[in-house]
Amino acid sequence: MKRFGRFCVFVACTTLVLASFGIVKAQADVVSFLSGSQNWYPWDVRNSGSVDITVSQPRSGYGSLELNLTGGSDKAGAIFLPGFPPGTSLGTLDELNDLGFEWYRDSSSTVGGHLVPALRLHAAAKVLNKSSNQQEDATIQIIWEWVYQNSGSALVNQWVTENDVQNGKFWIWVDGKGGIFKYLTLDQWDDNSSYIVNSTYDLIYDPQSIQVFGVSVAAGSGWNGTFRGFADNVTISFNNGFTYDANFEPVPEPASLVALGGLGVVGAGWRFVRRRKRVKA
Repeated sequence: MKRFGRFCVFVACTTLVLASFGIVKAQADVVSFLSGSQNWYPWDVRNSGSVDITVSQPRSGYGSLELNLTGGSDKAGAIFLPGFPPGTSLGTLDELNDLGFEWYRDSSSTVGGHLVPALRLHAAAKVLNKSSNQQEDATIQIIWEWVYQNSGSALVNQWVTENDVQNGKFWIWVDGKGGIFKYLTLDQWDDNSSYIVNSTYDLIYDPQSIQVFGVSVAAGSGWNGTFRGFADNVTISFNNGFTYDANFEPVPEPASLVALGGLGVVGAGWRFVRRRKRVKA
């Protein structure tokens, strides 16, 4: 328990010093763990895919979310589920007024040049069971991908800001049932219309009743080749008052603070902890 307390003091001091150096992004939640403790979790990680918060490609600070794939069967992502219990609505789809993030594609990637991390809204909706003519609950993913907004290859080795995603083109995946492969803006999807998912189910697209409960960043699934990419500054807000901005920053180890310029104060705090530990031993 004492060690945990000392660690918390160290983290608090680290955050204070980094803020004084202008490193921690203002007005954003600093996310350092994908453990659920900050409402972020690894999501849909398959085979050899991996996701973590690292210092490999800093953005708005000293870190970002790193995604790695080794082949076409891999997938990796991270999801924000802030409701309690998870699945609690943040707002309806028609209340969404801001959605964005930043991405980076490393030039070492061998997958198709149009592939970069995708941004998803996770939501609760209704589907029509055509066999029984009854409505059933379903979860859906409303998916933004760079390739459906642009042509050619994406930029590499530089950060790209997507700050108007809510006005981009989306397709929809109904979990456990299949996809609706139409690439439309949210305004172009027809309100209160049914869209064929498969031979049994139709999605009822009603933005006033579709409840958004999470957002995720992910890469992979059918991406033949290797991929290394990053994401940061995931932003989502609704006109009901909910707003959120995630800045991914790992808790730095003492050695990394030298490069950050924070060794003077934080290093002193760390030496204090180590010195007390030696005396106690």
